[in-house]
Amino acid sequence: MAYINTAGNGSWSQNYFRENLQRAWGAPIMYRTDKLLLVGGVDHQGSYGTATNSVVNINLSGNAPSVTAANPMLFPRADADGTILANGDVFMNGGGYYHVLDANPTHIYVPETWDPATGTWEIGAAATNPRGYHSSSLLLPDGRVWTGGGECGGFCDKGKTAQIYTPPYLYKQDASGTLASRPTINNVDATIDYGQSFSANISANNGVSKVTLIRLGSTTHHVNFEQKYLELAHQLSGSSLSITAPANGNLAPPGYYMLFVFDNSGVPSVAEMVQIAPPTGNPTPTPTPADPNEPTPTPTATPTPTPVEPPSCNIIANPGFESGLANWTSFGSLTLTDDAFAGDNALVITNGWGGQIVSATAGESYTFSGHFQLSGASAWAGVGIDFFNSSGAEIGESQTQLLPTSSYQPFSITGIAPSGTTQIQMWLYAGSP
Repeated sequence: MAYINTAGNGSWSQNYFRENLQRAWGAPIMYRTDKLLLVGGVDHQGSYGTATNSVVNINLSGNAPSVTAANPMLFPRADADGTILANGDVFMNGGGYYHVLDANPTHIYVPETWDPATGTWEIGAAATNPRGYHSSSLLLPDGRVWTGGGECGGFCDKGKTAQIYTPPYLYKQDASGTLASRPTINNVDATIDYGQSFSANISANNGVSKVTLIRLGSTTHHVNFEQKYLELAHQLSGSSLSITAPANGNLAPPGYYMLFVFDNSGVPSVAEMVQIAPPTGNPTPTPTPADPNEPTPTPTATPTPTPVEPPSCNIIANPGFESGLANWTSFGSLTLTDDAFAGDNALVITNGWGGQIVSATAGESYTFSGHFQLSGASAWAGVGIDFFNSSGAEIGESQTQLLPTSSYQPFSITGIAPSGTTQIQMWLYAGSP
């Protein structure tokens, strides 16, 4: 797994291990803030592969992501769609036992739903038509799920169809198969602001259990990039419901959302659309008009400041290899060439590693930058910064992969020294991963 730092030209930090499984054609679902469910897929990147039913839960809220195994699905699935329901459960539909491009005869018609509170899966009503590669599913404002499209090649022609799934929360819980009566949102503020209270008038026979906000979905290739789920604090007084909007755009980016109100039986209303308005900055002050009777003041010349040479911040010794490999630790096949982008020499790494350890201070930001040219069939090449404590133990790492290029290109990677850092090692590598 990797993080991208969007500062400057951007840099990648790829130092987080997920699992020994590629999960191609699996489905990632950001089911809560900073919580990601990674479902199914195949351990293969070609056009074929056998699906898995395994699931992992990734928590991004800490200093480093944590990965834990979740309960497996009841069916292995590749090319399945994951949709967050109105109550926050995750609905998985479609897919197959294999990924077979354009012609999958092993479709799974039975959906299943994951409950984040219990971690359990429960099957739902089977679909009539298969949903394979390139299918989509979206939550509707009435709380149901639209499923449609998908490829199945010469096996069928159902890719032009669509169906609607009705979740169990819309039925009476008496096994009668009868739809339940629903609370109603009679009116609500159309636009809401971060951290502010807004009001809705509702009709609910047995109170309100929760209020949810779900961003409108946008899906392709079994990934819904837009869906986002939040539960909102609320207070009911008679038919008036006071609701607190999300605190900021990190929790809920500006845009349009579906607002659901649930009664105490767990039945949702039909959603009302609300817009979270972009935050407004401080208004530009209106200048005071000049008095025409006042004389125009003579402007005072601004003195030209004396240029000050910025202090040197390079902490690497022999950075341009002017003195060969002095101060650098290396192994493998490393040579020097005068074909350098700048300076006297360039380091040529055929299959090896070169690095340099320097003193560092915890909490400081360190950037390793330069220029590189990468050609040939090197399996992996990259640069990085390792952080060490006073005992010499590695306590942190940032690294980024370098991609093939026929000419010199800049690279830059930045890392903040964690608590306890006394030294850092900046390194370059090319060879086997």
